[in-house]
Amino acid sequence: MFFKKKEKLTVWSVIPDLEKTGAGPVPAKKFYPEWFKKMQKDRDVHSEPQKFDLSGHQNYNNIKHCPSFPWWFSQGYVLPLWCDLQVYVKDGNVFWTSPMNEFQFEFHSRDQFENYIPKHAADKILAVLKPIGPFRFKTPPGWQVQQMPMYFEYNEVFDVLPGIIPTSKYYEINPQMLLKKSAFTKENNYSVMIPRGTPLAMYVPVKEKTLDLEIVEETPELKKDNRVAVLGINSKFKKRWKDYATRCPYKK
Repeated sequence: MFFKKKEKLTVWSVIPDLEKTGAGPVPAKKFYPEWFKKMQKDRDVHSEPQKFDLSGHQNYNNIKHCPSFPWWFSQGYVLPLWCDLQVYVKDGNVFWTSPMNEFQFEFHSRDQFENYIPKHAADKILAVLKPIGPFRFKTPPGWQVQQMPMYFEYNEVFDVLPGIIPTSKYYEINPQMLLKKSAFTKENNYSVMIPRGTPLAMYVPVKEKTLDLEIVEETPELKKDNRVAVLGINSKFKKRWKDYATRCPYKK
């Protein structure tokens, strides 16, 4: 019997032995935001279906009950910063320094990005700093990786631009860091140190070809499918989404 070879995201470093230090991408589920992990689930209002607040609206659960958040946090892989990075402003110019010559960065000129976006957004950017990333990502034919910012980290120093990298053909990963003016103040002497291990961006393998869009009127079959999904999910008090997705008795 022949088994199809499992498709993988292959990652390597062009800096010898860097991966042996623990640097490199890790499963995203290891980077749940601290605020989310500390959040306590409130009571399950579905166990009190007649409970309403004073305005007459049902008192809903907090977001820890919503499956979209843990599903988001656990998709793909997170690339943490592989070295300490110091960024500072002096005499109106922005500089960076790293602990070793192997760890290089470079600035994008304002004419590459900032000069073309709305002024209210550009005015918040100190500079765009691009790591000369040591890691290479390679996907099988038909796959690519989607680079996404660590949205729920609420990093006060930088954001990373989102994008698609055709990693079945091109392997460099250089997450563009939008440094925020608000992070560089007189109080910190206009100097910020971003420590090694800081999550830079999330990388999610996706198919190169997307689905065609089809907009139709609701049919009896679609109406039934939606009804079955609602019943299957909401007929339980807890773990509704997980149980329905893994062993729904109504699945075809």
